[in-house]
Amino acid sequence: MERIYIARDVVNASLAHDAWVYGGYVRDVIVCGETYFNDVDICCPKGVDPIWIVRSLSTKYTLKRFSTPNHYENVDSYIINDSVVVQFVSYNGDFKDWCEDFSVDMTCNLFYQSRRVHLGVRYIPKKFRTSQNPVQDIITMTKNKVFDRISDPVSSVRARTLLRRMRNMVVYYGWTCRNEVLGEYMDLCDDNYMKGIAASISDFQVDRQKKELQKYSGLPPYLIDTLNLDYQ
Repeated sequence: MERIYIARDVVNASLAHDAWVYGGYVRDVIVCGETYFNDVDICCPKGVDPIWIVRSLSTKYTLKRFSTPNHYENVDSYIINDSVVVQFVSYNGDFKDWCEDFSVDMTCNLFYQSRRVHLGVRYIPKKFRTSQNPVQDIITMTKNKVFDRISDPVSSVRARTLLRRMRNMVVYYGWTCRNEVLGEYMDLCDDNYMKGIAASISDFQVDRQKKELQKYSGLPPYLIDTLNLDYQ
């Protein structure tokens, strides 16, 4: 069975138990219309035990529990039919609490699907609150594989995690970061490894923009470099 059909069963079983799906699956499959996804993230509010969803899925699929290197106590990880990875997050609160937990790192990760809402946005980031239609703006950006960094790392540990996630999006999956990589928080890059990641994200985006400009303009490379320097 294809992964996408297994994932849909996971989502439906989760919604039936008043949990909700968020993260990359919603971004890639529901918003962008793709069939490939990395894993499925399910948030289980207080009073909903992930094992209930696992049991309902076990009537049709084989589920194996596993631990990740950076395992969190409130996360239960399973692989279904040796194909689809599902992360069940036990959240100590309800849906309203979750939506008011302003901890999302990038605009493309703001989306969720619940039993009542096919596609929702967890909250409106501050920079979009003057927009006439912020939800549509965020959806359009995401469909175009463009995102803004919206979280402010308060420590070098969080900055390191954010940089890795941004590098994955930009370098490995072809997304574009619209604002500065870390901006005023670059001081949190306290070692050469973190500085190297930040530089690789910026350099990769510049190189890609130059290639696209050359492709559609037909200008020679030396002129592309000149235009890019002027733009910067």
